Amino acid sequence: MGVLRHRILVDVSVRVGNTVSGTGGEPRRVTRIVSHPQYVGGHNDVALLVLSAPVTTVAPVRLATPAEAHLWDGVQGGPFSPYDDGIATGWGRDGSGRLPSRLQFVGVSITPPAPDNLGIKRIMVDRGPCQGDSGSPLLVRSGGLLVQAGVLKGASCTGAASYSEVGAGTNRTWLLGQLTALPYAHFGTTDWDRDGHQDIVAREDATGTLWLYLGDSRRGYPQAVPVRIGTGWAGHTPLGVADWDRDGNPDVLARQDSTGEPWLHPGTGTRGVPGTTRVLLGWGWNSFTSFGVTDWDRDGHRDIVARDNDTGTLWLYPGDSRRGVPTVGRVQIGNGWAGFSPFGAVD
Repeated sequence: MGVLRHRILVDVSVRVGNTVSGTGGEPRRVTRIVSHPQYVGGHNDVALLVLSAPVTTVAPVRLATPAEAHLWDGVQGGPFSPYDDGIATGWGRDGSGRLPSRLQFVGVSITPPAPDNLGIKRIMVDRGPCQGDSGSPLLVRSGGLLVQAGVLKGASCTGAASYSEVGAGTNRTWLLGQLTALPYAHFGTTDWDRDGHQDIVAREDATGTLWLYLGDSRRGYPQAVPVRIGTGWAGHTPLGVADWDRDGNPDVLARQDSTGEPWLHPGTGTRGVPGTTRVLLGWGWNSFTSFGVTDWDRDGHRDIVARDNDTGTLWLYPGDSRRGVPTVGRVQIGNGWAGFSPFGAVD
């Protein structure tokens, strides 16, 4: 319970990689907020947002390392300042009190650190951040690259601001520990091997391996060991697991994130890597979130229900039980779905 208490289920969306609000970048749903287990009254003020799918078109800013801590200790700096130099960025209020439409940034001086009343180190800057910038990064330059040293805790707009240190110390240790503690992505639940028991299909994120976790229809831990059913799945977002081609065997439907193309990976009903070749089902799916694979219109063919994240429109992509691009055009079945998280599609 001590861990689950800090893994919060939410209904929040983010846009990654844009510099203009509401457009560009890659929209993603936040599936969980994992807060620091020792967060108390603003202390240990860091958290991780777990996204619904990987971000593939934006190069991430590297987390600084303890070996670079001299870049934000506040006592070095260039020839014209006794302090270190940094860059504060964020979407908070500007000097007139308005929320900007473009990402803001400003050069700051990093002054000597100041501990809070529990003795936890805070990185201090002389000015810059304002209300609404909380959670934004403090960047420093290392070897010609910008790296992240801190996460904004609080600011007064006209005066000093404080950051939680994430480039070194216990916060960094906790963050890295969490990244390795969330190793699997759920692809679907189905009777994959057709033995009458429901199984779990999941990807091991560290290796890109697709695994079959065999069920035995009991309320308890299954006895069978996991079986590998695929490799090279690191750059894919699951759309669903269903018998798309109506051959009696469950298949995996997934988007290749680098191209935005949805693919059918036919199953063979066996406990092992299928010997079948994947089949293209379409294109242009970069900004879509799958809500489920089901026979929505009861015509005997599996369909994909998906949301356009840019518009919040819900679409039906009718299938025709073929291994190929469906011939029937998509149909709008809803709008205003931007703030919703899919739970599944079923009668």
